[in-house]
Amino acid sequence: MDHDTFFNGEEEDTGSEQQKAPAVNVGDLERIASGLAGGMLAVCALKRGGISRLLLGLVGGSLVYRGTTGHCSLYSALDINTAKKAERAGDVEKHSEEIHADEAGSKRKINMKAASAQAQQWVEAAGVE
Repeated sequence: MDHDTFFNGEEEDTGSEQQKAPAVNVGDLERIASGLAGGMLAVCALKRGGISRLLLGLVGGSLVYRGTTGHCSLYSALDINTAKKAERAGDVEKHSEEIHADEAGSKRKINMKAASAQAQQWVEAAGVE
């Protein structure tokens, strides 16, 4: 499984029919935290007995699933998507860089026009044609 498939939930060819992975709606940092917390709860469940073992195992397993797939059913039900926030932050940075590059280009054009006008004045002052 490659990085894009793991983190973005892209379609993966499973043989005769293609299945689409659940939509990724959990950001990368949340996924890591969920996976680690779920793993710790699952280990704790192995050390316990009775109903607490079952509950810790279920919660731990669901957190590991959430971290592995990047999908949270509760987020889906509430129409929350923290994965998109990270993407939008990246888009803002990209557009910000484009704006700064455009501003720098405009400043260079203005400076070139000013230099050209100054050179024209010097040529006229010197009487050179």
